[in-house]
Amino acid sequence: MASSGKKRIAAPNAIGHFVRGKTRGGNEIRIYSDEAGGDFPIHGAWFYQAENRWVPQTWKEDGTVIGKETPRSLDLNIKSLKF
Repeated sequence: MASSGKKRIAAPNAIGHFVRGKTRGGNEIRIYSDEAGGDFPIHGAWFYQAENRWVPQTWKEDGTVIGKETPRSLDLNIKSLKF
């Protein structure tokens, strides 16, 4: 996203800070980077409460997740992001 002139979503630093927020379905998320390139440049994780663990996830530049196994509830809720 940085190369296209758009506002960056994530800017983690060397001590591990990351952007927090929620998915459309209400799961907590952490965004580690938005500069990965390709079709899914946003990298992070969402919290899977049933198993008490963080699940790695990638998102498209607009915050969507597209895949047969991935519900739309894992799309990013952009308004919830805390920088």
